[in-house]
Amino acid sequence: MKLSVVIIALFSLSAQAHFKLGTYKGLTLEGTECAVKFESVSFTTAFKNPLAERVAVSVQDKSFVLQHTSKVDATSIMFNKGSLEATVPLQGGAEFFKVIMLESDVKEGPDSFVHMIHNWKTNEVSKIKCENLNFQAE
Repeated sequence: MKLSVVIIALFSLSAQAHFKLGTYKGLTLEGTECAVKFESVSFTTAFKNPLAERVAVSVQDKSFVLQHTSKVDATSIMFNKGSLEATVPLQGGAEFFKVIMLESDVKEGPDSFVHMIHNWKTNEVSKIKCENLNFQAE
């Protein structure tokens, strides 16, 4: 019984978003300003489990619903705490958006993002990497 209470408590603590809703700005590798806006956090279940967490974000004129990916091995089913991502199918390709999260003494929350679009027929790939994200007071 005590073990199940500890496990539930750990999932509840893990599922709490460690970032503020709002806009985070950073720079691309070329030095251009880039930004992502965290719109909302919700869960697909009645209980707060990180695998059920959904984070709505917008970047430029696009919106994505991000989630933690699962990490499965022979002995466990866990979640990737260090990132939130979404892959969207497109006609003849795919679009990908991933936010890297940090949890350290120095910084906690969104640190960088990658946005890619891949046209499978032409093998063209467009990619933006935005680093050193910082929350902007709104």
